[in-house]
Amino acid sequence: MNELAKQIQQALRKLGFWVEAGLREGVPELLVVAPCYGWLLVGEEAELSPDLSRWLRRARAAGLRVALVTSVAQACNQAVSWRAEVPVRRGLPSS
Repeated sequence: MNELAKQIQQALRKLGFWVEAGLREGVPELLVVAPCYGWLLVGEEAELSPDLSRWLRRARAAGLRVALVTSVAQACNQAVSWRAEVPVRRGLPSS
């Protein structure tokens, strides 16, 4: 994981996001897990490996939340936007 990805991960955690990093080769550096779910690829599209380029095309075609980001601010704005799409849950369901 590069330095920018580390900074993004720290910033998102401060904003209350659950973020996983470096899950495996061939997938984006960061996965925003909660309260929304989306993948963040850090860097320019021209810099992506062939595996990540293929992954990105397949993910977009499947309708996954995925964004290519080049700054901490851009990543935070994207995650906040995704969070706004998720309905707010309050309390536990009644049994």
